[in-house]
Amino acid sequence: MMTWMAYAAVVAGLLAAGGLALERICAALGWPRRLAWLGVLTLAVAIPLTARPPETVAGGGNAGEPMATVVVEASLPEARTPTAGEQSGAEGGDTNPAPADRAALFVWSLATLATLALLGSVVILSSLARRCWKRRWIGGEEVYVSRDFGPALVGLARPAVVIPRWVLKLGAAVSSTAVRHEREHARAGDHVALLYSGLVAAAFPWSPAIWWMCRRLRTAVEIDCDRRVIRSGVPAAEYGGLLLGIGAMRPRRQVFALTLAGPGTLLERRLRTMMATGTRNGRKEMTRTGVALLAGVAVGTVLAACEVSPPTALAPAVTEALEGGAGAKQERVSGKVVAEQVRDLFREVVAEQGRDMFPAIRLGDLMPQDVTSADPLVFLDGTVLDGGLTALPELDLPEIIGISRYSYDPDRFGEFAGHEVWGVVLINTVEGEERGEARWWPPEHLKS
Repeated sequence: MMTWMAYAAVVAGLLAAGGLALERICAALGWPRRLAWLGVLTLAVAIPLTARPPETVAGGGNAGEPMATVVVEASLPEARTPTAGEQSGAEGGDTNPAPADRAALFVWSLATLATLALLGSVVILSSLARRCWKRRWIGGEEVYVSRDFGPALVGLARPAVVIPRWVLKLGAAVSSTAVRHEREHARAGDHVALLYSGLVAAAFPWSPAIWWMCRRLRTAVEIDCDRRVIRSGVPAAEYGGLLLGIGAMRPRRQVFALTLAGPGTLLERRLRTMMATGTRNGRKEMTRTGVALLAGVAVGTVLAACEVSPPTALAPAVTEALEGGAGAKQERVSGKVVAEQVRDLFREVVAEQGRDMFPAIRLGDLMPQDVTSADPLVFLDGTVLDGGLTALPELDLPEIIGISRYSYDPDRFGEFAGHEVWGVVLINTVEGEERGEARWWPPEHLKS
């Protein structure tokens, strides 16, 4: 679980760098900046959730290759889990990370619930407060008038503008501009964008890059709205003075609300942006070479985020943490143990059926203690294992579902008909079954 969380954090960090480049491109071309951050936030969620770890393919075959005709099938008892000594030898003494993974999942759940509770409380409290606020017409539009909350936009399906009483004392022009600013937020759907960013932060509350991108989105939303208001005819100098006046009188920070004047750092950046772009039609000058370089950085970071190999998918990571970490490390089986079980399987089949049942296989040569002296064709999760039983003892296998063997019929064995193969061994694992690669029977057209 912790490795997956670290992977998701790395992906978000790469995308944050790409989002910064995209924002600067949007500023240079006069495009809405918020679109860049909405895009990278979406990718920061989609890439980790949909990424699959690289599949380890044993050998050079594939799952579609034909198998032999079934003559007899014998299954071993369920493969045993190695002892503590065997696990230590196979894994190099690694410790079980289950307690840390469970703690990480617990903290993740608490942080997500806390963030969702905060979002829900803001929506509920603002809805309840609307019942107490008075209504008034300002600039040809009916708005709510509160005691000290706002100027802000509240509500989701039908957002409403809220103006505090002290804004009305600044004059009709100031009040009208404040209402126009909040109404621009509603027209652009900025309240939905901020709610979306809040849900993303709730889904990944442990990712610093996610929170940083949410903050950049909030800033981009306000800058885009400022630009639209100035383009509607409000002089930039007058509008900047309005922001300074409201920012100085605003009594406290209003969490998760679209307010005309935000925190001091946000207000300062908005004013600097207006000074830099107010006389150039909302654009920030940049050469074509600069735009091209930033585009290359943005594309490169997105590609790099997609190329980061996930340690596992999210669902298996959560399952492993909930089940006490009995996944990959506790359920690995030594290939040497599996090779011994294959030897025992051949012995059991011979004891029960007799050697006459297998005219195409020299089972007498399979009886030595060293089973790797035999040369059966080994399929591991439907894929030919390069080296056969000789390579098997060197592997560290997932939990084994079962082991089966089939006879070798040269007339029905397709491309392997010319090989010196003494039968077929099928080894199927839990991971192979989850990927849909485990096989128990040959294709139907190969059966006699």
